[in-house]
Amino acid sequence: MDAGSVRRERERLLHAVNGRPLATFCGSYLAGASLGLTVSLPWVLHLGGLWTVAGWTCWRLRLCTLGIALLSVAGMWLGVASGVAHTRRDELLWQNLPRDEAAVVWGEVVTEPVKRREVWRFLLRARRLHTPQGEWNLVTYVWMEVPADRLTTVLAGEVLELEGRLREPQARDASQASWVEYLRRRGVTRTLRPYR
Repeated sequence: MDAGSVRRERERLLHAVNGRPLATFCGSYLAGASLGLTVSLPWVLHLGGLWTVAGWTCWRLRLCTLGIALLSVAGMWLGVASGVAHTRRDELLWQNLPRDEAAVVWGEVVTEPVKRREVWRFLLRARRLHTPQGEWNLVTYVWMEVPADRLTTVLAGEVLELEGRLREPQARDASQASWVEYLRRRGVTRTLRPYR
């Protein structure tokens, strides 16, 4: 076997990677972004380092070209950076938005409202919050519980302006703890209940 046939044999092992640089970059980016969103920062750094070593090893063993190895590693690190930045943004909103304060919220209903016990419950994508501390122009999600006498009908996609008290979602018992965790995973930073 000559050197050329050995190289072709090795390239055939990772043909899907070597033949598709855009797919390699996009796949690595998505893997990195999902890592950045779901795993804590120390683990992200460890797994990212492992991915970098794997890319370097593949290139050293001539399983892929240098360009493909660099695309894979760069895509993964860019994905990690965007995933971690998105997670940190949600964490900052969770900590810094006002708690237990009067607020006026402008936003769009993003879930199908459910009416139970004369209370409408739905998720609102808030575009603007006005509180005594000032006005916040941002996009965040607020869980709404509005008495039926305040709103006769609510439709998904409707733009609303509501006044009430902003609160941080809290659990009073174990059954509500999973509900609060569910809201937090969905990006819900506050709940709002209008004044009666």
